[in-house]
Amino acid sequence: MTRQTLYIAVTLALIGFTACKKDKKQVAFADQKIEIIQSKLDSLAALNNKVSDSLLLEKLEQLSKSDEEAKIKLSYNYYYRLDEPEIVDSLTKLSIKKFPKGIQTRFAEYQKIFSKDSLNEQINQYDAWVKQFPPENYSFDDRDIYNIAIYYLLEKSVNQNKAALTTALKNRLLDHPSKVNTLYNMAVLYLNNGQIDLSKTSLDKGLAEIDKWFNNSNLTKESKKVLESRHLDLLRLYAFLLAENDECNKAIDYFEAYKNETNFIDTEANLKYADCLEATGQKTKAFEQLKEVVKLHDQVAEENYPRFKSLFLESQGNEQDFAALEKAMQQELDASLKEEVIENMITEKAPEFSLIKMNGEKISSSDLKDKILVVDFWATWCAPCKASFPAMQQVKDHYNDDPNIKFLFVNTMESGLPSEVKPKIEKLLKSNSYDFEMFLDTKDDSNTYKMAKAYQIKAIPYKFIIDGEGNIRYKIKGYEGNLEIEKKKLIAMINAVKDKQS
Repeated sequence: MTRQTLYIAVTLALIGFTACKKDKKQVAFADQKIEIIQSKLDSLAALNNKVSDSLLLEKLEQLSKSDEEAKIKLSYNYYYRLDEPEIVDSLTKLSIKKFPKGIQTRFAEYQKIFSKDSLNEQINQYDAWVKQFPPENYSFDDRDIYNIAIYYLLEKSVNQNKAALTTALKNRLLDHPSKVNTLYNMAVLYLNNGQIDLSKTSLDKGLAEIDKWFNNSNLTKESKKVLESRHLDLLRLYAFLLAENDECNKAIDYFEAYKNETNFIDTEANLKYADCLEATGQKTKAFEQLKEVVKLHDQVAEENYPRFKSLFLESQGNEQDFAALEKAMQQELDASLKEEVIENMITEKAPEFSLIKMNGEKISSSDLKDKILVVDFWATWCAPCKASFPAMQQVKDHYNDDPNIKFLFVNTMESGLPSEVKPKIEKLLKSNSYDFEMFLDTKDDSNTYKMAKAYQIKAIPYKFIIDGEGNIRYKIKGYEGNLEIEKKKLIAMINAVKDKQS
């Protein structure tokens, strides 16, 4: 990727940071029309069938012939998504020809800034560009590109240690919500260059800008959401910066502000926050941060479990108390899983199937009527499939005494003949002491595995839980890598199907 292409790609990702309310009713109405058109196009694209695809292309062609640049731009965006580079290129040329002061023309000229080699040449090109396309000639929400351009110039200026020029460029930033983006990126740039104080200053200014724009009544809900997200980024970066520079007392304030605004568990932030709390003697609060991490039951949780237990014993209890805590946390996890699986239960008619047992005996779905089926599609070459087998063995053992639950391990998508695959399966079962009843998916006349095709399997591992009435209740794609969670989720799903049937 060339430098200019990189500037273009990043700019495209950043443009559209902010949208403010328009002053004129006719402008707002025009925007509404575009939004309605876009919604209809999205609906057609989502249908994904021949009729809808044909209609989508018809609508896009109509838009591409419009006298409104916004509509041509909308068709441009869709053709880009549809990977039609020739049409995209022709629409770009069309927009530049029809709208010499339009958004597309302005962007084409913007790209010339970064085709220059030296910083001075880029600044001169930027000045010429601004003179040709003054920001005041465009709607407020179309002005973020000016601050994006300034950031690229600032990046080069900082890396070349041109302090005076950097200050001058900063002063040229537009008074616009996108300025927050620039200040955040500057903070990261300074931090990477080891300029801690300048990074802090940039973060302080970014937070002040957010406060200012948040109180602006003309800012739309969408723009405020973007500012909220960037606010989190600023708080998080500030907290980490302070923590890494042994300023934990200050870092704690920013970690708390960050966590008060998040509704998700940020493992990295939790751990660093816990470090600061522990360093300042606040072990009980540090334990609470680790508790959130441990509840995720992933590899990071396992790695931090000893510290979690140690902090508990140091700050609030003994071994017996910790055992009670573990039990309570397990009950909480079980209840949460139960609620989750009930909410995610589906009802789809399961396709009928026929399989061959390892001994050559045939079995079909009609032979398994009234049973709950746990179907696990796998192959001998599939590492994630085999990695999930220890959990599957535990799940199967859990229901060994329940004759109404049947486990079908369906070997499919193999490249070799059954005579070549069977020894591999037998070796796998024996070496791992797996008590699995294995079934072989059969092929049709087109050399396609029948059951995998019927169940629309395109990747494995893939598991299905089917109730006694022949309805698919759960589809489990892939393997997340945590055996304990895999086991508990499957048990919770099977129990939910059992409860539904009883």
